[in-house]
Amino acid sequence: MAPDFTTNGPYSPGDLFLEEPPGSGHYIIQARKDDILVHTTGEKTNPVPIELSIQEHPIVKRAVVIGHQRLCCSALIELDSEEASQHEPHSIEEQVFTAVKAANKDAPTHSHIAPALIKILPMDKYLPTTGKGNEIKEEPLPRQAEIALAQGYGQAKYAGEHMCLAAMDLWGVPVDIYRFGQISGDSETGVWNTAEMIPLMICAGGGELGVLPDDCQQVDWIPVNYAAACIADIVMNTTTEMASPVERVHHILNPHVISWSELLEHLQSSGLQFKVISTKEWLRMLLDSPKNPVYALASFFEKMFAEGKNMEFAKFSMEKTSRRTTMLERCPPIDQKLIQHYLNYWWKIGFLKHGYTPNV
Repeated sequence: MAPDFTTNGPYSPGDLFLEEPPGSGHYIIQARKDDILVHTTGEKTNPVPIELSIQEHPIVKRAVVIGHQRLCCSALIELDSEEASQHEPHSIEEQVFTAVKAANKDAPTHSHIAPALIKILPMDKYLPTTGKGNEIKEEPLPRQAEIALAQGYGQAKYAGEHMCLAAMDLWGVPVDIYRFGQISGDSETGVWNTAEMIPLMICAGGGELGVLPDDCQQVDWIPVNYAAACIADIVMNTTTEMASPVERVHHILNPHVISWSELLEHLQSSGLQFKVISTKEWLRMLLDSPKNPVYALASFFEKMFAEGKNMEFAKFSMEKTSRRTTMLERCPPIDQKLIQHYLNYWWKIGFLKHGYTPNV
């Protein structure tokens, strides 16, 4: 009868609550864990069958029914561009209204959607979807500052997200997303933060321990000066209104990807002296060297090398970004010349103390 009973006896109703203010013991109901919309009247609507019914019409590609904590339901409609292009605007509107009217027939009266509450998106606008094609429904960012990780990066990201959200809501400021892989040091000066994983792995692992693993992730580093130039190039050539939200997402990685084994060859050719051993052996040596600076990342490498298999890393398409900026193609390859810059910089500042003979 009640499958959500736990072993201690409590029953979970499936509602989500927010403690407000935090620590007060007072809770406000926010939503359901499932898809159910709870209206201000107390009535409930299951949007899924309504959405599916609307989407049966050939002119509708996707539909999203919204109305949680609202008096009634409304709908967002994404058109099928191929079908809609064959009709006049007034005909498109009539067909969408017909589709919604048909869905209303099978829905409870309180779930009916009035024509005035139907929003038909322009042909160049799309509902964001998950990888499976399900609609990603917009959710507000949590406002509790304590949810941010207790580190500078997490706190800065939390503050930045809310600043961007406020700028979008209040002034319509366009916000772009830039996705990076590994940003490496400057390609001219070789300056690269020694607290990062790669410098630690090369200098403390390869230099001090004298060994590096025979396998690791693929190498798609993009020098920081080229990463910055890509952003500047895109920003300076971006109009305030883009054709699609997808075009506001930019993948900035080095298009000249090399394998880990090629990187090891470049390191050795540049003068770094080390042996290449298996990932398991390298991890064992690292765990036996708690005073080595790279030991702090042992748990990360342990996960990466679990059962002798590397982690799966996402592959990013860069076609659209390449059309927005020429800096990606101008990015230098990860070759011996670039590696030499980094090794020389680390050696000059005293970070690379062992196993390196400058090859200049």
